[in-house]
Formats: sequence, C-alpha cells, structure tokens
Amino acid sequence: MAKKKKKKQNYQAPAQSKPAAKKKAPKVDADPTDPEVDIVEEPKPAAKAKQPPKAKKAAPAPAPKRRMPQLSPAMMISLFVVGLVGLVYIATNVFGPDDSGVTDAAAWDLPALDADNDPDGDGRITLAEFAGKPLVVNFFASWCTNCESELPRFVAAEDAHGDDVSFVYVNSNETGNWKPMAERTGIRDRLLVRDIKRRGSGFHRALGGTGSMPMTAFYDAAGNLVTVDNGELSASQLDERLRQLGIDV
Repeated sequence: MAKKKKKKQNYQAPAQSKPAAKKKAPKVDADPTDPEVDIVEEPKPAAKAKQPPKAKKAAPAPAPKRRMPQLSPAMMISLFVVGLVGLVYIATNVFGPDDSGVTDAAAWDLPALDADNDPDGDGRITLAEFAGKPLVVNFFASWCTNCESELPRFVAAEDAHGDDVSFVYVNSNETGNWKPMAERTGIRDRLLVRDIKRRGSGFHRALGGTGSMPMTAFYDAAGNLVTVDNGELSASQLDERLRQLGIDV
C-alpha cells in the first residue's frame, strides 16, 4: 500500500505576545524555618551617626590683678611735699593767710579779711589801733539774712558819723563766700576782719556769742567794752547806742 503523503502545512511562527507585566508579589510573612524559602531581609536604614557633644565654652580667664607700682623713697618724699603744698594752699586761700591772733574781748588782735582795706598794711587789725575814738564792732556771715538786712544801716551811720566813731565788720561763723554779700550791703570797701579759732568764731564767743547772728559790740574811746547786742538792730536802736558812746546823733 502506498503511503499517503502528508500535506505540507505552511509553518507560521506563533505571534509573539508582549510579555506580561510583572506583578508585584504581595508581601507575605515567610516562615524563617522553611529551608525552601529564601528570606530577603529589607535593608535597615542606616543609624544616624552620633554627633560628638558640643564642647562647652571655656570660662574667660580672670583678669590679672593690677599691682600697685612700688614707689621709691624719692617718689614718696615728692608726693608728701606736693600734699603739704596743697594743704598750705587750701589753708591760705580758704581759711586765710594766718589763723593766729588774740580773741580777748579787751585786747583782740585778728587778721584783716581784705588786705586792701588794712590801714597799717601789716595784715592785722587790733583794738589798740582805735584808741581815742569809740568803736562799733559788727559781726556778720553770708548765711545770715538779718545781717544782710541791718548792714546797710551801719554803712549809713558810718558815712554820717565816721569822723567821731570807727566801725569794724567781723566775718564770723562763716560757712560760704562772704564777698557777694559784702558787695550787696556796701561793706566791701570797709574795714573787714576775719574771726579765728573754734571754727572761725573765737572772737564772737569771747564776747558772749552762742552762734546766732548778727551781734554788735560797742567800745568807748578808752577801749572798754560798753555793751553787746545780740540780734538785728533797727536804725533807731543803733542811734541810741551811738548816743551812749557820746556821739551826737
């Protein structure tokens, strides 16, 4: 028997299909004891490196103590001399050139407050200089309001009777500057005396003063103390005292 020939069939390559998209396998919990299962461990995030702690700021070093310079003996002597000169300057310009004198009420001897008005030019004013003429001694201070009120009356009396009676103005118990007051009251160019001792009130106290101002002492022509008035004198009271001294007022 003749063999049947097989019909040739045209071979066609099967159409290539697009590869199926890979599906993400769902996450499953694998049994770590199963040898057939390869366990892929997800990489753990790297641990953050620990940063070294910030160094604390060092406290500022204490400033070195300044040492006092060592003074040589010559330098110490120079400083002593300068200080002594300063004290002399203060004593001369603030308290006057001389604080010596006598505060005896019957024989006083005091420094002139203003050398320009010193009759003898020796810087001293004494009771003996007024022998033969009655004398009025008025005490004043820059802080004394009653002194400022009465001083113009004494200036007027001196202008009117200066040939028969002498006037002396004593700056006593002073704590400030007497010059402005002396300018205002008219005694700046008169005979001015500075009190001494016991805080600049020795003569004032020798005549019985206790610190209150003003005060006025009256001497006769022989230099004898006649009377002392504490407090401000009116014009009539001053005239009465001058009459007691023998002045024709």
